[in-house]
Amino acid sequence: MPDTGPLALFRQLESASQGRAVLGEKQLIVETWRGVVFTIDELNMVVPFIWLQEISPVSPIWSLPAVPSWMRGMTHIGDDVYTVVDFADFIGRTPVNVTEQSNFLVLSDHRLKCALVLDGKLSMRRFNHNIPKGNLNEVEPELRCYLSFVLIEDDRLWYVVDIESLGQSDTFVNMGRPVLHET
Repeated sequence: MPDTGPLALFRQLESASQGRAVLGEKQLIVETWRGVVFTIDELNMVVPFIWLQEISPVSPIWSLPAVPSWMRGMTHIGDDVYTVVDFADFIGRTPVNVTEQSNFLVLSDHRLKCALVLDGKLSMRRFNHNIPKGNLNEVEPELRCYLSFVLIEDDRLWYVVDIESLGQSDTFVNMGRPVLHET
C-alpha cells in the first residue's frame, strides 16, 4: 500500500514543482532541494527530505535503564518501534523539553530505526543549490562531524545534518549498548 501521509503528499507536490519558477513569459529553472528546519539553541538546523521517512506528533516514550541521557527511550510510530533520540542533547546542547507540541522526525535510514525528538517549532524550506557554503572547520567539533555542510543565506547560517555520518558514528549507532572492556 503506497504511503499517503502528509510527508508523502508534500513529496509529490515538491516533485511536481521541483525547480520551476515562472518569470513573465519565460520559465526559469532553478536547482533546489527541501528540508525540515528547526532550531537548537539558536542554531538553524536542516534535515534534507531525502533522509526523512515521516514527521509524526510526539507519542508516549518508554524510557530505558542505563542509557545515555540523549537516548530518550522507545516509542511506537505506526506499526513500528523506534529508538527516540534527543539530537540537541546528543550534540551537547540544551535537551528538548518534550511537550504535546513536540514532534518526531523519523529517519529513513532503516539501519538506525530512529526518531529524533524536537520541540514543536518545525517548518519546511526550499534551498537553492547555489547558496554559498560556510567553512565547516569553524563549527565546533561536537557538531561538525554530524554536518554535511553549512549554508550562508542573508547573514544566517543553516547547519545541514548528515544522517549518513550519524549512521557511521559508533556512539550514535551503539546507543544504549553496554561497552565491554577486555581485561
